[in-house]
Amino acid sequence: MLCVRIWTLVSLLMLGPLLLSAAEDHETQQRENKASDNCIDGLGPPENVTVESTPHSLYVSWDPPAEEPNYYTVTWAATEEDVTYETFYVVDGLEPCKTHQLSVTSVYSNAKCESSLIRSTTNATVPPEPGKCSFSEVYSNALEVEWGSPETSCHIQNYSISWLWDILWMDSQDSGESYTTRLYFTLTALPPYANVTVEVAAATEVGFGPSTACWQVTSADEPGAPDIENVTPYEGSASVTWSPPEEANGIITEYEVVFEDKDGTYVNTTVDGDVQTTLVEDLEPCESYDVSVKARTEAGWGPFSDTWSTTITGNVPVDEVNCDTDHLNVKVCWESSSTKCPASVYNVTWVASVLWTNETLSGNDQVPWKDEEMCLVIEDSVPLTIYTICVSVDDHAEEGKCCSQLSPEGVPGPPLLQELQTEERTIIVSWRDPVDKNGIIDVYVITWYDSTGASDENYEGIGTYTNTIYGLAACETYSVVVKAHTSGGFGNDSNTEIAVTDNYIAESSIACDGQESREAEVAWSLASQDCPVTEFIILWNTKVLWTDDNGNYSETVPGNATTSVLSNLEPYTQVDVCISIVGRKSSVCCFTITQEEVPSKPTELQLVNTTTTTATVSWSLPEHLNGVLYRWHLTWSWRNESAIETDLGASQMQYTIVNLLPGTTYYIRLRARTGAGLGDSATIDITTGKTSSYRIGTIVGASVGLLVLVAAVGCGVYFYRKRSRTKAPSLVSDMELEATEARDTHDTYSSEL
Repeated sequence: MLCVRIWTLVSLLMLGPLLLSAAEDHETQQRENKASDNCIDGLGPPENVTVESTPHSLYVSWDPPAEEPNYYTVTWAATEEDVTYETFYVVDGLEPCKTHQLSVTSVYSNAKCESSLIRSTTNATVPPEPGKCSFSEVYSNALEVEWGSPETSCHIQNYSISWLWDILWMDSQDSGESYTTRLYFTLTALPPYANVTVEVAAATEVGFGPSTACWQVTSADEPGAPDIENVTPYEGSASVTWSPPEEANGIITEYEVVFEDKDGTYVNTTVDGDVQTTLVEDLEPCESYDVSVKARTEAGWGPFSDTWSTTITGNVPVDEVNCDTDHLNVKVCWESSSTKCPASVYNVTWVASVLWTNETLSGNDQVPWKDEEMCLVIEDSVPLTIYTICVSVDDHAEEGKCCSQLSPEGVPGPPLLQELQTEERTIIVSWRDPVDKNGIIDVYVITWYDSTGASDENYEGIGTYTNTIYGLAACETYSVVVKAHTSGGFGNDSNTEIAVTDNYIAESSIACDGQESREAEVAWSLASQDCPVTEFIILWNTKVLWTDDNGNYSETVPGNATTSVLSNLEPYTQVDVCISIVGRKSSVCCFTITQEEVPSKPTELQLVNTTTTTATVSWSLPEHLNGVLYRWHLTWSWRNESAIETDLGASQMQYTIVNLLPGTTYYIRLRARTGAGLGDSATIDITTGKTSSYRIGTIVGASVGLLVLVAAVGCGVYFYRKRSRTKAPSLVSDMELEATEARDTHDTYSSEL
């Protein structure tokens, strides 16, 4: 009977949804039939009704029927209806993931025609944040977290769980992420005593929404073992230093330090968890102990550390001391006559004499005993210094042992570079010794870098604190450093100084031009166009080569000038030009000689002496020679006869003209010749002397004598012809020729007289 009742109940539960669905379908069919019944022939409902969804709205559109109605009504809920005159309508203000039934009705003046029902669901959106999360279980390495469902009608596909932990006992963080469809999740593999922050976000089909967060600290766990770093024995006590456990697993609340001897007897002490060193007392001198340390958190004690063996000391004097070097430092090592019960503390004192400063230093230290070689390195030992070191123990200072050691030279400190001085293509570098020479400096290295990073270097020996860098580029920025060297090596670079080299006149660019006779030109250019100058100073020195007259001129021209001309010069003048930039000492120079011109006429041309057939003239140099005198050009002529000319040497200032005719006037012309040619003429007229009366009588007498001679000869010829017909014609002919020549000569002189 019970089974029948249960079966009946199950049947009703299964039949209920079917009946409900049938009822809805019946209602829909009734509405469709009603819509059809209300329409009059020719009228109709909207056609092709469609719906487009968004998360919060539905966009309904349709085509009008054949007979267009007065308006339309849109129904999307039992009590929601609205009127529109368009063929579309937007239903908004809806919830996501909700299903709605819609219909559109054509309203005529005498009828209503309703469309079929259309089901449409609004689109999904990302969900809101889940409900507040919390932790149901807390462990040292795991947490159980749970949360509530987000308030949404949309289907939740899954949840994203992300967590970040920060270990509270060390600087370490990490994170994790996972997904689930449930409302709880267990975080595993977490470190003890870590602050864990969890964020949970829900996702629909369109993605994840905002997250909700919560945090929790995992439980502490027992700590790992501490690590003993040092045990220093004293007389009746020992100091222990350790480091915390690598895995603290929580807040260390306390440490326990245990000293155990070979018989199992132990002395222990506890200290607060923030302490990592302690002094353990009540220990037996000369007794060996095994030392161990353990730590505790709120979860309990962790394991003991590895043991450290030590022997509690007595106070035995030093037996042997040796000095040496450890790299650049001085090192002293010593031995005790007793390894079983050495001194608790060794007193080390030293006196040092610095060889490169004549300074005396001193110091001391205390070194606790340890069961290995006993040594002390004097850290930061001063280089090239003699150390005298003594080691003793309390109550036995007079039994201390000493040794000496010279420390090696170290690398020097940086020199102090002074401000750089520039002068055209050079930089003058000066510096001072390093504060810490650390030895004997044997060389300085001067290094410079241009703006491209290219470098070069010079060297200077000890005792020199300046260096000049030559051959630099103009208008370039240079960085300069200096470093010192000892046998220990090179030290650090000095401070860096910057210098920009001056512009200068390129020596190869200057050119002097003397192509004109009365002016000279100089041309030049700067080595670089990157940094112009303000002004140039030009110094002109002139020397007229044919007078030895000198002149000095100066001028200032703008910094963009590249040429200058000096005018109003004498021809054939040597011009020396030097150009410098204003404010600079150095200059560049060149010279030229202007061209020659033809000279002016010779001066003081005059007659010195004359005869009937010669004339001697003299003269002086032209007032303006205008060049180098090569020679003199002298011409003379009379009547309309062609002039006779001759060239005379430049040093000749007088000349005698011969073979002149007596009593004749001659036109004499004299010109000087230079490299430019013949100059203007100086002229004078001269007249040779006439023949005297004595000479005329002599001529007449000679003429008469000649006639008598001719007559005598003629008679002789006559008689001779009679005697010798063969030779007479020749003799007469010769005599007649002589007589004729004498007669012509007489006629010539007579006519001149």
